[in-house]
Amino acid sequence: MAEYYRNYLLENKGISERKTENTPLYLDYLCMILKPASVMGVSYNKKTVLSTVSEITETVKKLIESGVNGIAVRLRGYGAGGLTNKAYNRFEIDPKVGSVKEFEALSEILRKNGGELYLDADFQFVYSGGNGFSKKNSAAHYLNRAVVYNGGYDIVTGRRNSLMLPCYFVSPTAYSEYSLGFLRSAEKKFSKGKQPSVSFGSAGRYLGSDYATKNDMDRAESLYCLKNALTETGKTAMFDNGNAYVLPFAKALVNVPLTSSAVDMEYMRIPLYQMIIHGLIPYCGAPLNLAADPERHYLQSAEYGAALSATLITRENSLLTGTDYESVYYSLNDSEQLEGLISRYKNTQEYLKKVNNAVITGYERLAESLYCTRYANGVKVLVNYGETVKAAYGRQVKAMSFSVIYE
Repeated sequence: MAEYYRNYLLENKGISERKTENTPLYLDYLCMILKPASVMGVSYNKKTVLSTVSEITETVKKLIESGVNGIAVRLRGYGAGGLTNKAYNRFEIDPKVGSVKEFEALSEILRKNGGELYLDADFQFVYSGGNGFSKKNSAAHYLNRAVVYNGGYDIVTGRRNSLMLPCYFVSPTAYSEYSLGFLRSAEKKFSKGKQPSVSFGSAGRYLGSDYATKNDMDRAESLYCLKNALTETGKTAMFDNGNAYVLPFAKALVNVPLTSSAVDMEYMRIPLYQMIIHGLIPYCGAPLNLAADPERHYLQSAEYGAALSATLITRENSLLTGTDYESVYYSLNDSEQLEGLISRYKNTQEYLKKVNNAVITGYERLAESLYCTRYANGVKVLVNYGETVKAAYGRQVKAMSFSVIYE
C-alpha cells in the first residue's frame, strides 16, 4: 500500500524528491517573548530575549566542532512581537535579537556545513494587530460569523485553552498576500544569494475555512487558496506535520508523528506515513527535550529513520517562569541539552547516513516489544522497547536500545 501511494505521488507530482547527503539535526530556537510588566501603575509588554542570533551562532560552532554536520536551525519569535507575532506579511527583525548581517553570517556557517537556516513565517496565525491585519477583514470566521480566536493546545489536557496564547486564524483569502509579502520584504533586506530559507509551519498541519459573509469558504476552497499561495511563492519550505497537500512544496518536515493515537481498538502501530516519504523528504519527530519520555522518543526516531530535533533557547530557563509558556516549554537552555544531543546524534548518524535516501520496504513486530524496519538497500534496524534482552537475526538487542544490521 505504501509503495503504491508513494509511486502515485511521484507520478502525479504529489511529492518532490529531496536527496540529502546527511540527516540533519533540527533545532528550533525561540528568540523572544513579551511579558506583562508595569511602570508606576502603567501596564506594558516587556520584551524578554530568550536567544540572540550571535549566541545561537556560537552554539552552532560548538556543535560543528563536536562533529555534528547538517544542522537545520529554525528561528521563531525574532520580530517585534516575539512568539506572539504580528501578521507575517513582511520581514522584520527586532534589534534585541540580532541584525541582518548576523542572520547572513549564521546562514553561511550552516550552509557550509550542509545545514540550513529557516525563518519562521507562519501565515496562518496572528497573535496581535499590526502589519495591516484587521480581525474583521483578515481573520477567519465560524459558521455563526464570529471571528475565530482561540488559544493553543494545553499540554496537560490536549484541548484548546482559550486562556493560553490566544490568536486569530487568518482567512485563507490572505495566504498569498502574506506569504509573498514576507518573501519579497526579506529579499530586499538580505544580500543576493544569502536569504535564509522559510518555514510556513502550521500550513502543513491545519486547514481551516472562513464563513465570513463575503467569503463563505469551505475547506475544499481553503485548500485551493493554500496550494495557490505555496505555488506563487516558487519556494520550497519547512512545514510542521506534513499533510499530503504540502508535500510538493516541502524541503523538510518537522514534528512528524512517530506513534499512533494508541486507542484501544488499535493493536499495532504501522509507520505508513514514514514508509511513503522516507528517502524522499527529510523529516524529524517532536523535540526530544520536550517529549514525555525522551528515551522512548529517541528509539522511535531510530525505528522510523527520523532525524533528531530539539527546541532550545540560549539563556536561562527561568525566563519562562510565570509566563503563558511555562507549561508548554521547559528545559530549553542549550548549554544543558548539548551533551545529550551530541551523544544521541553520533549514536544514530552512521545508521541514518546509510538509509538517508533509501525507501522503507518493510516493518514487522518480531516479538513482544521488538520491532524491525527494513530498507531497500538491505539495512535493518531492530528496536527493543522491552526491559530484557531480545534476539533476532542473530543479534542480541539490549533493553531500551536498537541495533542495526548492514548488508
